Amino acid sequence: MVKPAAEPVLLGFLRHGEVAGAAHVYRGRSDAPLTPRGREQMHAALAALAAWGAVVSSPARRCLDFAREAAAERGLACSVDPDWRELDFGAWEGLRPLDAAARDAAAHAAFVRDPRRCAPPGGETLDALDARVGAALGRLGES
Repeated sequence: MVKPAAEPVLLGFLRHGEVAGAAHVYRGRSDAPLTPRGREQMHAALAALAAWGAVVSSPARRCLDFAREAAAERGLACSVDPDWRELDFGAWEGLRPLDAAARDAAAHAAFVRDPRRCAPPGGETLDALDARVGAALGRLGES
């Protein structure tokens, strides 16, 4: 559980832009870089954010490369926390949903029906993702 801060803290979240590789696939742990368009999207999003005093990133290259660059431009360090990674799609990583369903129709149907409790083979549930990201958020509140 996140403890209340002595003073209010404003958190801003910036998701990565467009990444290289096939579109419309399960992509969580694969480490594709940003495309040039993705970098433009990130720069445009940064322009809309208020000033900030810290940068924390997922270790994924599509996030970390840009986070380090943005932090350096502002004279800040960039911390890396693996708990900010995206959902682990396990055996379905890089597959289109139709291809994942063709490989294991029952598991895919269960995941689509209840992703909070049903994980892709070798992957994680949304409940596990929530717990992991919640822990990362709690650490932000402690720092």
